[in-house]
Amino acid sequence: MTVPFVTPNQLDLYRDRAWSAFDLAADEDREGLVWEQGTFRSRCGTGCCYAGLLAIAENRRWLIDLDGAGRMLIDGTSLRLEEHAHLRWAHFPHEYMIAEPGDPEAFVEQVRGKRVIHVQYAAAALLGLDLDPASVSELTDDGGLFAGGNDLEDLERLITNRFGPRPAVGATDNEGA
Repeated sequence: MTVPFVTPNQLDLYRDRAWSAFDLAADEDREGLVWEQGTFRSRCGTGCCYAGLLAIAENRRWLIDLDGAGRMLIDGTSLRLEEHAHLRWAHFPHEYMIAEPGDPEAFVEQVRGKRVIHVQYAAAALLGLDLDPASVSELTDDGGLFAGGNDLEDLERLITNRFGPRPAVGATDNEGA
């Protein structure tokens, strides 16, 4: 996977997003969505992986609402198989988010006239990761940032290696001067 050119301010933004989502995953006392690294989004809607937490923290919206009976709803009406059978991740339509400007067009799809994107691609774009269609599987392969087998230790190492160490709280650029 290639690394696109980014400015220092963008690097800070990506690093801050990466660590904020990590903090959400590590917070066992947090109410709401729980961290479940093995699934992009649980079918009951109560858990999601690091990519999902990252996207939610950046105010991304799911395409599908999940009701208490396990039905998948778009704008209040049930989703039918023929409406999502064409998707890259057809068996997991509840893992799609509404696409936003700036999302990589190669990964934007359509459902009911809505532009949608799978959560892993939305999260990768939020982190400034290059989404080359030929190498995108690196994100979910063993050792990838969004791999289902990652534990918190793995995530911390991967984030540090890719985005740098956790920003110091309260630090300034001119400390010690």
